[in-house]
Amino acid sequence: MEQKQKILIVDDKVENLITLEKVLQEIQVEIIRAESGNEALKATLNHDFAMVVVDVQMPEMDGYELAEYIRSEEKTKHLPLIFLSAVYSDDYHVFKGYEAGAVDFVIKPYNPYYLISKVKIFLKLDEQKKELLEKLELEKSKNYLESILMSVNDSIIVLSLDGVMKTVNKAALSLWGYKHKEMIDSHFGKLFENDIYSNWLNSLNNYDESQNKTNFTFKKIEVNLVTKKKLIIPALLSGSALLEREGSIQGAVLVAVDISDRKRSEIKIQQMNEELEERVEERTCQLEQSNKDLESFSYSVSHDLRAPLRAISGFTNIIYETYTDKFDDEGKRLINVILDRTKLLGMMIDDILSFSRLGRKDVVKRTIDMNKLFAESFNEVTGFCKERNIDFKILHLPLAQADAALIKYVITNLLSNAVKFTRYREEANIEVGSFIKDDKVVYYVKDNGAGFDMEYADKLYGVFQRLHSDKEFEGTGVGLAIVSKIILKHGGKVWAEGILNEGATFYFSLPPK
Repeated sequence: MEQKQKILIVDDKVENLITLEKVLQEIQVEIIRAESGNEALKATLNHDFAMVVVDVQMPEMDGYELAEYIRSEEKTKHLPLIFLSAVYSDDYHVFKGYEAGAVDFVIKPYNPYYLISKVKIFLKLDEQKKELLEKLELEKSKNYLESILMSVNDSIIVLSLDGVMKTVNKAALSLWGYKHKEMIDSHFGKLFENDIYSNWLNSLNNYDESQNKTNFTFKKIEVNLVTKKKLIIPALLSGSALLEREGSIQGAVLVAVDISDRKRSEIKIQQMNEELEERVEERTCQLEQSNKDLESFSYSVSHDLRAPLRAISGFTNIIYETYTDKFDDEGKRLINVILDRTKLLGMMIDDILSFSRLGRKDVVKRTIDMNKLFAESFNEVTGFCKERNIDFKILHLPLAQADAALIKYVITNLLSNAVKFTRYREEANIEVGSFIKDDKVVYYVKDNGAGFDMEYADKLYGVFQRLHSDKEFEGTGVGLAIVSKIILKHGGKVWAEGILNEGATFYFSLPPK
């Protein structure tokens, strides 16, 4: 609702104020009364007046003094004042009124229509002044917004609802290569390879306030721009409705961002990825072939070593049995050393064969009851040492999806090690349990045996790598390497923790069932 203009009337006599108010009531204005100069000054602080009608003769502060105060304030220094007076009607007082800042001096008694016509003139001037100030402010805002628009790096185009370009910034001119006059008042369709905005503009044009306001915006999409020289440029484009103050849609704003560099980078990255994939595939094939060659070599060498090793062992036994009475104690000791070493070498060859065969073996997965498999394996491992005092615990274990034969080898190996390395404990403690880590099931075998120094933990799973001497604990150093290879083939991993002379815990993880 439009606000009425306000007029301040000032007189120390209430009857004069009532009379003046009746005279002015035919004008559509809001009238504020003041019965003294001080009251009038307070009113100017709380209201924006179009003009003031003031009686000259008043006690304490007369009209002239009030006018001077009004003129001294920034807010009211241009406020039009009309003086009324019945006493001061001579030229001296009239000119004094004009000097004080009055725009007119009306002598009482006056013709009401004469006063009304005077007031209407100044009210009209006040309206024109406000309109002019609004235009100046609007022009100032427009210039400010245009300066911002021109300085933005993104390309911006303002359209009417029929798709005609009304404003373009420098970035848009530079991107499309047109001059300002070539874009303004022309249709925006020439700027794009495909028509993507017409339907959206039509929806804005036919917009109903009851509709969902998501129609106001056009989401970011990738498009191809067409420059003046018919070059195709990839860009990221978005749009939004341009609203007037009252909320009606008067047009649309498009924003375009050149993504040529990004596209070139994406193509380059894609090419690099393809090249990398080719290299990885090539290297993988080479590695697979190398592994196959190595496995074949290991198998052949191990197999070929069996015959001479059996010969060495057989002939050594014959010599020992045939000529035992001809050897002294040192000779007999050396013969036994040869037999022990050939036996150990035989075990190592068997382990190498097992390790090489493992690379060629496919993993056939099925559901395994791990509680049952650990219990059976422990009974097999301890079958030859019933006299041992072993406290064996199996905490509840989840089922596993794995190759039963291969996982049994893992379990048997870990339990055999636990039994072997707790040999010198009066009471051996072996615990089997599980937990979840990184979405995988982790099984562990924990013992209170010889343990190991964590500094050398990385050697545990290497072929022929041992942390204890043959005199302390027998073995070839291949078992844990096979364990590691089996678990890796299942998509899991192995690791261990230990403290020298206090015990060790061996872990292996498997994907969940």
